[in-house]
Amino acid sequence: VTNDEQLYRNADMFSDHGHDHLGNNRGAEKHPVLGINFRIGEFNAAVGLAQMRKIQHFIDIQRRNKATLVETLGKFPMVQFREMTDEAGDSATFLSFFLPDEATARAVVEEMKVQGLDAFQYWYDNNYHYIKNWGHFTSLQTLNPMPIATQHRWQDWTNIRSYVPKSDNLIGRLISLQVKIGWTEEQIQDRCRKLAAVMEKVGASLVLVEN
Repeated sequence: VTNDEQLYRNADMFSDHGHDHLGNNRGAEKHPVLGINFRIGEFNAAVGLAQMRKIQHFIDIQRRNKATLVETLGKFPMVQFREMTDEAGDSATFLSFFLPDEATARAVVEEMKVQGLDAFQYWYDNNYHYIKNWGHFTSLQTLNPMPIATQHRWQDWTNIRSYVPKSDNLIGRLISLQVKIGWTEEQIQDRCRKLAAVMEKVGASLVLVEN
C-alpha cells in the first residue's frame, strides 16, 4: 500500500510485462517500461489445478469447435492454415491462418470488424506479442538502469527489425481466431456464416483487382 501514485503505477506496470493497463484492449496497451510476469497469484494457481481435472473434456470441446471453423475457412483458396507439428497434441485454443499478403490480411481484419466478429488477433499490429512495436525493449526503457546499458559498447537493438524480414512477412499475413469453449452451436454457426461472408467479400475484391 502506498500514497505515491507514481510508485503504484511503476509497480503495476513492472509486475505485468510493462503494460500501462489503459483502455480495454490488452494487445493495444502501451509499454512505458520493461517488466516481468508476476501477475499470477496463489488463487489463480488453485483454480488452475481444479480445472486440470476437467482438461480432456475441455480439449474435446475446443477441438470440435475449431474443426467447425476449419471446415468453413478451408473452402477459400486464399486461406492457408498454419502447419501443425503435433495435431494430436493440439489444445485448439486458437485457429491461425495466413492470407496471400499483408494487404489482404488487413482487408480481412477490417471486414471482420464490420461483421461484428470478436476474439481474433492480428499480431502484426499488436503491441505485446510481436517485436514490431517493442520500442520499450529495443531502447531498454527500464525503471532502473540495467547493467548492459552501462557498458561502453552495448548492442544496438533499435534496428533489429531489419534482421527479421521473413518474420515480418509471416506475421503480416497471419490472423488468429480464438476458439471459445462456451460457444453454443448457434453461436458457432453464426460465426461461420460471418467468416464466410468476410472471405467472399475480400476474395471477390481480389478477383476484381487482378482482372
